[in-house]
Amino acid sequence: AVDREASAAEVDEASLESSLAAAKAAGVPPSHPTMVRGEERLASLRGPLAAVDREASAAEVDEASLESSLAAAKAAGVPPSHPTMVRGEERLASLRGPLAAVDREAS
Repeated sequence: AVDREASAAEVDEASLESSLAAAKAAGVPPSHPTMVRGEERLASLRGPLAAVDREASAAEVDEASLESSLAAAKAAGVPPSHPTMVRGEERLASLRGPLAAVDREAS
């Protein structure tokens, strides 16, 4: 399960954590190559997700920065259905409406 999760194009963070925990409970050593790859993949997801979470939760959001964070998370394999990704996309959409209105008015 860890190998499958660590190799997937899109990874569910919770599912990978669960697979790693199950393998540890079964006695697989943390130094096993598959465990190492699983932990590395988990770490690669957490950074981009943390950036999306920060951007989506900020009182003031830079649209380009949020777009960049979402793109980085997608590139890391975070699925679009992940709650943090959904919140980020919703926040981005909430910015675009008012920004389009300002752009129309200013033109």
